[in-house]
Amino acid sequence: MPGAYANDPNINPQTIYVVVEGLNGCTKQTSFELQVNPLPNITTPQQLELCDYNNPGDEREEFNLEDATLDITQGDKTIDITYHETQADADSGNKSLTSPYTNTSNNQTIYIRAEDVDTGCTVTQGYTLTLIVNPLPSPQVPSEPVEVCDTDNDGF
Repeated sequence: MPGAYANDPNINPQTIYVVVEGLNGCTKQTSFELQVNPLPNITTPQQLELCDYNNPGDEREEFNLEDATLDITQGDKTIDITYHETQADADSGNKSLTSPYTNTSNNQTIYIRAEDVDTGCTVTQGYTLTLIVNPLPSPQVPSEPVEVCDTDNDGF
């Protein structure tokens, strides 16, 4: 009878035997291998931050998204990382972003898709990258000269 089957995690791959019975009562036996592959092991990356140098005040900068890849994969070269503007795009693997990427809002969330290149297993939920554009400082120049007395006559 068909239905959900929970594999034995201690046996991988596991051989599954099937008996098929036709309407005429004839039967045939076959088998197949059930292989359960692990999901890619990734970590949440540190946020990427840039100063607002390009057109100060617009809070837009060009980010190299790949700067987060090593942080996400911990150096595992069998994991392919792509970046997406929406969770739906990360889930489907569509519309991956390219670098340099100009953020569309400040403190923007970028969605991560991790795919094991050997098995095709993917992780798309629970991992995001935050892009932050920090404002440039606005130094205030004093209107009056700054004066101090050189009490020890050392010139400083």
